[in-house]
Amino acid sequence: WQASYRYWWAHISNKDLPPFNRQDNFPKKEQLIDDWLLVRAFCRDCAEELANEYKLVPILTMIPEDMQTHWLNESLAIGEEILRS
Repeated sequence: WQASYRYWWAHISNKDLPPFNRQDNFPKKEQLIDDWLLVRAFCRDCAEELANEYKLVPILTMIPEDMQTHWLNESLAIGEEILRS
């Protein structure tokens, strides 16, 4: 995703738009977000599995609960947006 997004940003996107509006016009935005959600879920699962396997402190317990809630709500909102489109 990095290469295709960066190419689009540098050569195709509307440079007159503010950055957030500009990135919102990325033609494969939904696919990128879908993949991003899968990677986030995979990373959480891996962190949990590693903590269990090697008797480590689960990393999510080190993150303040309000931040965990914020991240979860953010992921859910993105998922809902994808489903609406």
